[in-house]
Amino acid sequence: MTTTGLGPTTRVMHAMEQLWAEVRRRHPDVPEAILVLASGTMGTTTEIHGHFARSRWHVGDGVDARAEFFLGAEGLRRSPAEILSTTLHEAAHGLAVTRDIVDVSDGRYHNKRFAALAAEIGLRADQADRIGWSATTALPATITSYQDELTRLETALTVWRHTEQEVARRATGSTALPDPEGEQEEPLPPVFIAPVDGRGAHRGGPNYVAAICRCEPPRRIRAARSSLELGPITCTLCSEPFIEA
Repeated sequence: MTTTGLGPTTRVMHAMEQLWAEVRRRHPDVPEAILVLASGTMGTTTEIHGHFARSRWHVGDGVDARAEFFLGAEGLRRSPAEILSTTLHEAAHGLAVTRDIVDVSDGRYHNKRFAALAAEIGLRADQADRIGWSATTALPATITSYQDELTRLETALTVWRHTEQEVARRATGSTALPDPEGEQEEPLPPVFIAPVDGRGAHRGGPNYVAAICRCEPPRRIRAARSSLELGPITCTLCSEPFIEA
């Protein structure tokens, strides 16, 4: 299929769908998924490169709900090899869904079962702060084996989305020049770039987090992040607020 008449984002979607199809050909337990290309920074200072979520889409007769593979559009400025790493990371979550393996604990923590699935699919998994074995990188041999798909993807990568921080800087005319009156410009909140994000793959969804109090041992609850941000949820035993674990 020629892509010369397609728009820039459509070309990216086409190349990514071909990549996902090739991953599924090599690893049949990776399920079909609807590819979603959208903002990975909207309403957050964390840049989300991708996530995988089971049973999110109605397709056709709707008998079997289809999974979702989300790709953050800000991350399209990365190299094809880095995007491959994200794709395989989310495909590893797909393996877990098919095999009914709990690979994510407490909503975000990528456990050793996930690390094993990542290795099976051609990734090196390293520990990331507070979210387990989430820092994944495609092995050199894996990158070489996907070279045809990555070449097509590289040709399509002519577009990416600016982060919300970048947009805010443009809107306010922010520059690196000092203020004429010598006052320091208030810095914008930093965008934290997560290695990848598997939230939503299993229980709790993307907005539920674990929180602990100061009891010994600490009591643990699960709550929507938005609820925690509204104000303190206080433990009646130690009289201290629950904080995100």
